[in-house]
Amino acid sequence: MGGFTIWSAYQLYAINSQRLALNAQYAALEPAIVPSQNAQAKLRAIVQDLIQTSSKDANAAQILKESIQAGILHVNKSSGTNTTTAPETSAK
Repeated sequence: MGGFTIWSAYQLYAINSQRLALNAQYAALEPAIVPSQNAQAKLRAIVQDLIQTSSKDANAAQILKESIQAGILHVNKSSGTNTTTAPETSAK
């Protein structure tokens, strides 16, 4: 019983140490997260505007077509929407 108690205490200590390390890593990355999210939101707005404009403007349609062919934009065929992320990461 004593061995099990010591083992359990060590496991709790190890898990708590990992949690503290991960929290410290996240806190260190947090200054980069917010600007990245803002840039992503701006990019999505630009892509949505490009998609809307492409239905009326041949040049925008050509840019959209070339972006999809170059792999810059990925078409999610199941929902019919365009995203700026890879298909594996677009489901959030």
